Amino acid sequence: MSKVSAELVALLQDLFDQDALSRALEREDWSVELVKHLRPVEHASPDAWFHGVVRLAVQHGQVPELLAVMRTLRPKRAAEIEAVGRLLEKGAAPPASGAGEVRHTPAPKADPAPPAPQASEPRRTPAAKPTPVGDAPAWRPVRVLHLSDLHFSAKTAWDSGTVLGRLAADVARLRAEVGELHLVVVTGDIANFGTAEEYARATAWLTKQLATAAGVTPAQIRVVPGNHDVHRGSITRTAKALTNDLLSDPDPQQAIAEVLGSEKERAPLLERQAAYLTFAQTFHPGLTAPWWSESLPDLQGLTVHLAGLNSAWLSASDADRGNLVLSRWLCNQLLAGAERADLTIALMHHPWDYLHEHDRESEEAIRRRCGVILHGHLHDQKARLTSDPDRDVLQLAAGASYAGSKWANAYQLLELDPMRGEARVHFRVWDGHDWIPDRNRYQKAPDGVATLPLRRSPKLPPDDDPTRHHRRPTPVRTRANATPPCSKASSTSSPTCSASAAAPAPSRPSTSRSPSRPMSVS
Repeated sequence: MSKVSAELVALLQDLFDQDALSRALEREDWSVELVKHLRPVEHASPDAWFHGVVRLAVQHGQVPELLAVMRTLRPKRAAEIEAVGRLLEKGAAPPASGAGEVRHTPAPKADPAPPAPQASEPRRTPAAKPTPVGDAPAWRPVRVLHLSDLHFSAKTAWDSGTVLGRLAADVARLRAEVGELHLVVVTGDIANFGTAEEYARATAWLTKQLATAAGVTPAQIRVVPGNHDVHRGSITRTAKALTNDLLSDPDPQQAIAEVLGSEKERAPLLERQAAYLTFAQTFHPGLTAPWWSESLPDLQGLTVHLAGLNSAWLSASDADRGNLVLSRWLCNQLLAGAERADLTIALMHHPWDYLHEHDRESEEAIRRRCGVILHGHLHDQKARLTSDPDRDVLQLAAGASYAGSKWANAYQLLELDPMRGEARVHFRVWDGHDWIPDRNRYQKAPDGVATLPLRRSPKLPPDDDPTRHHRRPTPVRTRANATPPCSKASSTSSPTCSASAAAPAPSRPSTSRSPSRPMSVS
């Protein structure tokens, strides 16, 4: 075995940023288990981390593999990388002292001095990071397939049938790579005009083609309505008058609570979503109003609270922006008990700027109680992370799963682990012929997968350092076959595409039980 000298550590730091190297290593099957055996002291500094990685590679006879990863990351520095290999091969046995110790042993004189760093690749000094303590919790995410804006219609079935059929096939491929899916959520605009015929088409696709591809049952599918799930021909004069009365009331939140809390009073307003409610009962048996909440007590060993919000119960026209209401009453009903869950997810259709000025407080109520907010409507998939000293909130817009050729059709797969405080978002996009990773969405997600902070379970100790388990987020490994071309639909987002795909990850068996039936709130 080879001794790891201080000079070698310095050379590695000159060649690589710690995060870049760690992400590359954790894409490789051979190194995933290897890096788990780093000793706690080897996480104390970048020097010690590099020292530990090389020590383990030498100890396990995997120096060639390590050098191959380095060459892939820095092909222009091949001469220096080869010098690293010779240093390792000519070293003596490692010291018996502590793992974090760095010996000041000169490099063998026979080795040529590595060339000076090129001007185009300046030396990077890794930033200081919090000292990790102990091992990270096992990666045990809740996997959620997020679709929105399906727009089922007989008029466009000739085209949507191809796009959504291949979406189902792509979901099956993705499930084979990442593992079991636990939930499918659809955040509105399931129909195009809110008719029973459109919902019949949606039900057939969701319960058969998509459910089979995702490996779920209808009991694992959740839906909320959007503005296209409103049948505008069912909006009566009585409903319009009631809407105006509610929004002009001196105390609108109280007035809305009195109307929504009464089945008789709210009936004229909800008639516009009658066909949607019948459709939703396929996935939420016994549902009596077009909103719902539920608590899943044992999903991947976690308590998961879902709030199915209805942002479209006042939707009436194409001029909805600034005229819609969630209401404090609805938020209180659907988020009751959310604080006790490990993970709370809010589902809705519209973004915040569609809410009426009298209802801006609903945003704060949801953000306080929910670590993840999923919505649609924008026809453009986005991820936004907002933080304050008390909480992180991850907000994801799904994009339109089918909106014809005018928009970039898209969907997302989420992997959420509140025990590690980590989320991985797989962005998928339709390129005109097939579904591919959306490599142009974000520069820091060149493989179409973003790793983001996630609000941690409130059941963890309150004085627990949120960074203690996070040495480096582990990117999801994607298919090892040839990289598909960049998305034509989203090519304006970034000038370049990633030219490589990482090695596939084996599916992990899951011990989670099927989700429980939803709890209707009426």
